[in-house]
Amino acid sequence: QITACAAIGMTTFFWVEPVVLRWTPALVVALTVTAIFATALAFWIQTWAQARTTPTRAALIFSLEPVFAWLTSWLMQGEVLTSRSIAGAGCILAGILLVEIRIGQKPVRLQ
Repeated sequence: QITACAAIGMTTFFWVEPVVLRWTPALVVALTVTAIFATALAFWIQTWAQARTTPTRAALIFSLEPVFAWLTSWLMQGEVLTSRSIAGAGCILAGILLVEIRIGQKPVRLQ
């Protein structure tokens, strides 16, 4: 997926923007950190964790991505959540609780 996105992006990149590469130490550090931590390590941890939970729980955790994105933007940049966004986050959390909390029900194991 990452390779396909890079290949498609590179085909249009050269037509739209002038190519200017300045290999500074800061750029090399940023690329290295992004490649190792934000890509390789993140995908490895995700794969490792998915193998240790149910598909339903993994899907529910992934559905929290917009909530975590907002939380990160609020902590790092002070982004303000609008009332519409708060309602959306509430719907996401309510949906997760609805699926996860089984009051009086025993888990069903599929064969």
